[in-house]
Amino acid sequence: MSALRSSSGDLVLYGPAQHHPEYQQQLAASARACGAVLGGLLDRAGVARVLAETDLLVVPSLWFENSPLVILEALASRTPLLVSDLGGMAELVEEGVSGFHFAFGDAQSLAAKLGAALEEKLGLERLYARAPDLPRFDAHVDALEQRYRDLAQKAQRA
Repeated sequence: MSALRSSSGDLVLYGPAQHHPEYQQQLAASARACGAVLGGLLDRAGVARVLAETDLLVVPSLWFENSPLVILEALASRTPLLVSDLGGMAELVEEGVSGFHFAFGDAQSLAAKLGAALEEKLGLERLYARAPDLPRFDAHVDALEQRYRDLAQKAQRA
């Protein structure tokens, strides 16, 4: 979303347009009706460029996500996030540090957070005062190995 300094923002939706033609037609019609833009599919270089230009990345998933790549990319680029309070998304986005949560499946909760962002009441400029705690690959592997060792010891005792 861009232009948070005005009373309205720009909503740009990215993703492939060739899947589920009926859904794509509905999405295009809804986007036109509300003034949103369908940005299409991004290549790898495009992701970094768009995140650098984004004031607030919204990930409103309606299902449990484990560790969405787009959230990790946003954290790495220090792009503020607004995610539903469900699963790994809520675990990855630290409230008030790297972004904010809204109630899963609750359009009013999402609208309230977006309204606060547009009115500059969320404090997006204060996010990332400290670097997010992103796991390094070697630390992640070490943690996984330790978890398996712990589970193996627990199974041996049983």
